[in-house]
Amino acid sequence: MAGPIEPARSAPEILQAFSLPPDQAIRFFQSKGYRTSVRWAEIWQEEHARAFTVAKLARLDLLEAVRASLDEAIREGTTYEDWLADIVPRLKRAGWWDEVRDKTLTGTEGPVSVGPRRLRTIFRTNMRTAAAAGQWERIQRGKETMPYLEYDAILDTRTRPAHRAMHGIVLPVDHPFWRIYLPPNGWNCRCGVTQRSAESLKRRGLAVTPDDRLPQLPPRLFWRPGASSPEVVPGGVDPGWGYNVGEAYWRALTTPPADGPPPVPLLAARRPDGPRQPLPAPRAVAEDLLLDDADDAQAIDAFVAALESAGRRVGDVLIVHDPLGEPVVVSDDFFRRRGPGEPLKLDSTRRRHVRLMAETILRPDEIWWAWEQVASTPGGPADRWRLTRRYVARFRVSGREVPVLVVMEVSRHGWRGVTAFPPTSMSYLDRMQARGGVLAWRRPADG
Repeated sequence: MAGPIEPARSAPEILQAFSLPPDQAIRFFQSKGYRTSVRWAEIWQEEHARAFTVAKLARLDLLEAVRASLDEAIREGTTYEDWLADIVPRLKRAGWWDEVRDKTLTGTEGPVSVGPRRLRTIFRTNMRTAAAAGQWERIQRGKETMPYLEYDAILDTRTRPAHRAMHGIVLPVDHPFWRIYLPPNGWNCRCGVTQRSAESLKRRGLAVTPDDRLPQLPPRLFWRPGASSPEVVPGGVDPGWGYNVGEAYWRALTTPPADGPPPVPLLAARRPDGPRQPLPAPRAVAEDLLLDDADDAQAIDAFVAALESAGRRVGDVLIVHDPLGEPVVVSDDFFRRRGPGEPLKLDSTRRRHVRLMAETILRPDEIWWAWEQVASTPGGPADRWRLTRRYVARFRVSGREVPVLVVMEVSRHGWRGVTAFPPTSMSYLDRMQARGGVLAWRRPADG
């Protein structure tokens, strides 16, 4: 039977309703690091926007397997039933199924029950939060023509009373209400929002909800495992859900305020959060890409030449574009400590690998964004913020793996080099200094 006839939608709403595959949701999910936990609340609110975890799953290889399966489900639009059929045999083979008593698998004493009910919660939670992060980016992009959000609580027999009380609330996109109450607002929450234009509100007889008409939902206290004081949980949400998952993720790309606390994540401010998602497999390159016995001038010429075909000359600099379309400024300043006239920072290792550095800019495995605080003058205090971009790649040269890291910062011309080098060990790429902040781009597995 056909459902009720919907009122006519405006053009922007039609475009939003029939959007392309959720690239933003995929990018959000792929950007997460890993954290093991015994209880979900050990990792609190915004931390879930940056770290993937499954409570009582302590073995990293299994955590990676679950994450990879969810990553594929998001990209392919897989149903819960199909995902379940794929992941359950893997979990059974590993022993993380039914009544699990192995502490190396669960991280805790005593039995842990694992079955379809737990997996349904894992699936729904990750699908909903990834979708919410992607939706928030689309909401922000469309707010000039559709500046309002309307809360939809479904209104059936399963709707929670607190969520029912929020149904029909209409507020501007940037109203503080959405910092807490943008769905999902709890475990298995099915609520959503619809983005509206002023024309749409008028046509439907809707009006912006006055602040004094917002439901008064009393907060409550919640004790997290191991906490010395309780958390204040906003009324109407489950513990750990009182935040906007999309805002928490995209706030990392916002310029830090001059007179307030910095956004997260920051290289200096974030705690290490365990291994990141494994990098794509190293790409094989020819041995002759490495330079032997090159001096500084020859190395710089080789670096520029490797990028020449992909760039264009603007005065004395070469401008190339990375996979995100961002301009990268290339000149010999790239290899100087502070800019023109300063000493070169090339050594024999850098000279040997300059062509791999160029390849890392054009075809990286990952690109990370992060804000970090640095000194305006050599040896001075950290007194300014610098938006950096880190290009990470791994290569296979004559049977050995070679990692490469290139660091850029924003200049008036675009992204210019800060440093570039091949780390001495592969483990360096798991440090916050290499892969910290927001994962902005990742090479496809078959790329």
